[in-house]
Amino acid sequence: MKVLKNERGVAAFYSLWLLGITAILLIFIVNIVKIYAANAQAGIGADQACLTATDDVYHEVEKSVRDYDESLEGHFEELFQGKSIGEQISDEESRLNNQYPKWSIEQLHWQAIDNVLSRALSGNSALQNYIANGLESALPQVKGDIKTLMEENHAEKEKTKFYYFNDDERMAVITAAHFKASKWDRFFQNSSDDIPRKSECTKIDFLSKLHWTNQVISFEP
Repeated sequence: MKVLKNERGVAAFYSLWLLGITAILLIFIVNIVKIYAANAQAGIGADQACLTATDDVYHEVEKSVRDYDESLEGHFEELFQGKSIGEQISDEESRLNNQYPKWSIEQLHWQAIDNVLSRALSGNSALQNYIANGLESALPQVKGDIKTLMEENHAEKEKTKFYYFNDDERMAVITAAHFKASKWDRFFQNSSDDIPRKSECTKIDFLSKLHWTNQVISFEP
């Protein structure tokens, strides 16, 4: 009888031990899932911000191209080249579409603008001024869109920085999502904080033809 009680005691001890180990493993798994979710959310926000910023920039650049084409300098350009800058972009977009049929409409349009302006901006100070003004005009819209996306993805706005542009002629977004461990934070002290994520936008080659000063923008909470 005494042996039976001892066996029951040992069994109870091992059962409690296994329950404790299982509970610890479950907490670790829950926290790992939280880390992954926070990391993914920050990444989605940064990627969306890059796509939106790129679209905003090319939209304003396209408006600047139209303004240039309607200017006196633009009319002289059309007479000299046989086509306006806008027409050259349309032709380049058609050429790229034939060469890269699987590209998206945005990819084709952005690359066509990039290719034409990379050629046309060289030595054309008037066009350079129009495009630089377009980039400046795009900045308020870009900042507003990034701020909205960071809020929607619960990113830490005060930890978000936007590079308009970097040395590689790309815009970049660096942000962070906050992670809070469920229990026993000391085991997750490297993760129970802000998880940083960085996303770089499409390279804009024509930027190298401009006298442009890169800007780093922070967002206040």
